[in-house]
Amino acid sequence: MNRRLELSELQVFVYGTLRRGGFSEHLMHGSTWERSAKTAPHYTLWQLSWYPGMTSGGDTSIAGDVYSVPADRLAELDDYEGDSYRRVNVALEDGSIAIAWVLRYPPQGKPIIANGDWIHY
Repeated sequence: MNRRLELSELQVFVYGTLRRGGFSEHLMHGSTWERSAKTAPHYTLWQLSWYPGMTSGGDTSIAGDVYSVPADRLAELDDYEGDSYRRVNVALEDGSIAIAWVLRYPPQGKPIIANGDWIHY
């Protein structure tokens, strides 16, 4: 963790298929895994299908991974996440801020992942 963050890199929090061990982890190529982390307890995690979605609001800490991502890769990750998600800053449990993709609207009729951890759901 002594690696210096380059100015062209951003801290990104991933909580679903992009996590280490996730189905789409390979899309994080060119990024550097920094640490496992949790959000502050201000979010809700939903099971949408074979992937989750997070919304702002709620009282759950969401488990995930923080990567240092080159700024020029954000558009590729935007494309992967699609129009149902928006890129925002989220508060992490340790008080830091990272970029994450959250659902624009809470899903209707989808189950909540109460433990906040997609990998261990």
